[in-house]
Amino acid sequence: MRSMMIWVVFNGLIGCGSDTPAPEAKVATVAPSAEKAAPVQNCTYMLSEAKPGWTAYKTSDKAPVSGTFTAATLSPTKAAPSVAGALDGVSMTIDPASVSSGNEGRDKTLQDKYFGLFAPQTEFTVGVVAVKGDDTGGTVDLNIGMNGVSKTLSFPYQVSPDGTLTAKTSMEMMDFGLQAAFDSIHEACKILHTGADGVAKTWTDIELSVTAKLTKSCT
Repeated sequence: MRSMMIWVVFNGLIGCGSDTPAPEAKVATVAPSAEKAAPVQNCTYMLSEAKPGWTAYKTSDKAPVSGTFTAATLSPTKAAPSVAGALDGVSMTIDPASVSSGNEGRDKTLQDKYFGLFAPQTEFTVGVVAVKGDDTGGTVDLNIGMNGVSKTLSFPYQVSPDGTLTAKTSMEMMDFGLQAAFDSIHEACKILHTGADGVAKTWTDIELSVTAKLTKSCT
């Protein structure tokens, strides 16, 4: 009898357990390893070329006439860890007699009736004074020297992904003492500067531009 009672109790413990399911065992998971950070690149920039440009305006509609100078000499440049560093201290000299607008007759008139009245008859100078910005854009302050006047102008600049830097600003002729040169070119081009309204107009503001190439090297 006693052995039967033990069997019943034991069997009850097995067959009448709690209806609440046993908690599932937690499986430990290993956190995925973080992706390896890309190696830091050390890059340098170097100015390899620069081309000056200009746009003057005629007629009441302010029709543009653009050109460049074919004789422009860039000072030695150096590699630097930023665009600002690559531009720092760079200068350029420009021969005004090399003016080129795509029209030989116009170029001759500009040489004789405009640049020929500059005094002294020397090369123009352009020098970087300061750069404010980053490797994609900002402003570069250029000191312009011509007609015996030296003046600093601020050029907003942009750098494209292929390393082309473009900078432009507006220059006022009278700020460089060019009244005589202006009167001369206006008189010489009066007919060509007369628009549909019958008014001969030569504007005193000129857009100056620089197109440069920056070489980027990374290790």
